Amino acid sequence: MTALTVESIKEFMHLLFKSSEFNNYLVHKAMATTFTTFEISGDLNPEFFDDGNRPERKYCTWEEVRPFVFSVIKGTKLPKNMKIVLAAPLNLTESLSSNASVLFMNIIYEKGVLMVITGSSVKNFTLDKSHEFIWDEYVEDLIKSSGITIKQPE
Repeated sequence: MTALTVESIKEFMHLLFKSSEFNNYLVHKAMATTFTTFEISGDLNPEFFDDGNRPERKYCTWEEVRPFVFSVIKGTKLPKNMKIVLAAPLNLTESLSSNASVLFMNIIYEKGVLMVITGSSVKNFTLDKSHEFIWDEYVEDLIKSSGITIKQPE
């Protein structure tokens, strides 16, 4: 797990809301507080879909949820806070680690500070933390390669 402070907030928000970079990531939760608090559970409702049209995944993608979150936070005033919990798509998770079941990215904006905090869950208990280090490095490289300035906490 690593906690990265995003120094170029505007550029990161553009990456998150205006690009397709995170489209295939799965949304576990999204929450934003403006004049009230809005919460979105990323759980798909299987009963909503026709039998032949039902997705096999359990969670919504960021591409599906992004317009709703953006509509809540856009405007002349910044949100009081925001938290988005994304999980790497299965194919990315499997390519980075055979033992990782979920690789999380927590995006938290509060009091004018934007942080990206990584996390993971494993299939089988192990003392080996290499999957965490690989994921931490992947997220840091992803952000930096988009020209976004970050710093790690001291």
